[in-house]
Amino acid sequence: FLAGRLSGPFLSHNFQWEKHFLDLDVNKNGNGGHVKNETTKTVDKMIWRYDTPEPGQYFVEILGILCNDVGLHVNNGIFKNVCLEDSESLRITHGNASIHVVHNHPLDKRRKGYWKWENSRSSFDGNPNVDATIMPLFTRYQPVECRDVDSNFCNDRVSTERFRPYEFYFLDNNDDDDGIMIPNNHTQQQRQMQQYHHHYHQERQYQTLLSTNDKELRVMQKLRSTTKEKIKLCFVGASHSRKMTQAFNKLFVDSRTADIIEAYLLDVKFPRSVDADFIRGNILHWSCTKTIIAIGQWAASASKNEKYSHIPPISFPDFREEYRNMMKALNDLNVSGVHLRSIHLNPLGDLRFKCPAEDYRHPSVLEVYNEIIRNLTELEEFKNISFIDTDFIIGPMWDSSPDFCHFPPEGEIARAEALHILETVLFGSS
Repeated sequence: FLAGRLSGPFLSHNFQWEKHFLDLDVNKNGNGGHVKNETTKTVDKMIWRYDTPEPGQYFVEILGILCNDVGLHVNNGIFKNVCLEDSESLRITHGNASIHVVHNHPLDKRRKGYWKWENSRSSFDGNPNVDATIMPLFTRYQPVECRDVDSNFCNDRVSTERFRPYEFYFLDNNDDDDGIMIPNNHTQQQRQMQQYHHHYHQERQYQTLLSTNDKELRVMQKLRSTTKEKIKLCFVGASHSRKMTQAFNKLFVDSRTADIIEAYLLDVKFPRSVDADFIRGNILHWSCTKTIIAIGQWAASASKNEKYSHIPPISFPDFREEYRNMMKALNDLNVSGVHLRSIHLNPLGDLRFKCPAEDYRHPSVLEVYNEIIRNLTELEEFKNISFIDTDFIIGPMWDSSPDFCHFPPEGEIARAEALHILETVLFGSS
């Protein structure tokens, strides 16, 4: 399992690599000692298709998280006892590896924004540095020996300061001019990029970038002008949904819309728990206008909680069955306005590096969970349940959560995700 990230003027990441197979002829001993020829397939190469909104120089980092693959049809979908590679041997690219992006492929239609390097945020003393040099963004991780340890070795690996220069921008779907393309405080590299921006703009029909503040003003203005009765947003899940509920309610208070919309948490840890009784007693009982479900963190953990310690990490086939049963129960009770949010990716914390692991919430597992959820929503029987993919926000900063698990409700990631989800569930943007 490989993980890749480009860092430079913008961030781009990838956990889904294209695999190209090669047929190999293998000689095997058959019955009676006879040699027979068989053809087997082996991975010949893996391809990463990156997506950047601007040409320029980008640093490349590729991690080898697992030597072997995991998946729905690999080892019967069981990933328990699959161990991560050693934390100090993950990076398979040189520290200064880079590429120069000259021509870009069409933007991924699922992408609604980018993390952009801002010189004004790159200084650590509070003074903007307009000529700051863009540095490579190396993956943040926590070696087994670094829990609660204050040392140069550990601090270099667990510090979140590396993410400070990046700010999130939404792609602007309107034709007005309140967005930006390139800020006025250009570095030499950005000035070179600007020289061919006009041609690039026409060729790609590029959309401008909209700051999170401007996006909030636009969404909240639309919310006030279209809302006729109070909206109840119900978030179904555990701690990640709790943090999201807090982020939404903070957004509503700050934007003075708390009188017309409110977010509620419906606490549940496993998909199997969202059965008919739960739906009647919670989603239907509270008359949820929209229901946003994200249940997957506990499913991938090896919990030491006494109540759940007997439950092993849920295999991929079992996870699929639990989610499907949950979705069927929602349909059977005619619950409308249901959306399944992508499961947040977690950084590589110390418990995930142990072997056997004490926690399996790492990208190689959670990416398969998300693929399962997305594929279920594409089935005809569940066409009324949509998948909200927030990977374009979470993915490039997947390793940035301070506690190696949650994104703070007051943080930029949670705010951007809340705005995207709000716009999606209320106004149909996806």
